[in-house]
Amino acid sequence: MATPQVTKEKPSSSNNVIVDAIEFCNIVGALEYLTFTRPDITHVVQLFTEPTVTDLKGLRYLYNTFPSLYGFSDADSVDCTITRQSTTCYCVFIGANCISWSSKKQSIVSCSSTEAEYRSMAHTVAKLTWITYLFHDTCVYLPRAPQLFCDNISALHMTINPVFHACTKHIEFDYHFVSEKIAI
Repeated sequence: MATPQVTKEKPSSSNNVIVDAIEFCNIVGALEYLTFTRPDITHVVQLFTEPTVTDLKGLRYLYNTFPSLYGFSDADSVDCTITRQSTTCYCVFIGANCISWSSKKQSIVSCSSTEAEYRSMAHTVAKLTWITYLFHDTCVYLPRAPQLFCDNISALHMTINPVFHACTKHIEFDYHFVSEKIAI
């Protein structure tokens, strides 16, 4: 695991001490709390004992590394033997942390596994879009568009190639929703 720790430089008291120690301590306290979800910063945060110029290198690393937002989408086609409805499942992550998940029956019967997967992708995109808007409302801006992962090649090809055939024409609305909101 890569960390921002400088391995060749030994800690010494001759480093330039930063004047604003109170703000530095507030930042280090917030970083200690952040170590619960970012284990890659644990070792560096424990070394922040004095506000020095060397310690600022670690703070710059943390400032520039915001974890990405991504979602995994899956569907179990014709899961229920009574109603023949498929199951939509998704997990949304920030970095390595799952922040939202769902598993529920789809409201309509899907004619194929591709359709079931694509409807599942649409639900995942809706959740990713809502979380992105939530971040924007709290003035947290993501460094890149959320990513969506799906294990159905046919459903992924539908996002790339917007040609609808007679078998897939009825899911055109979900296609436009997915392709408009997210980069796959």
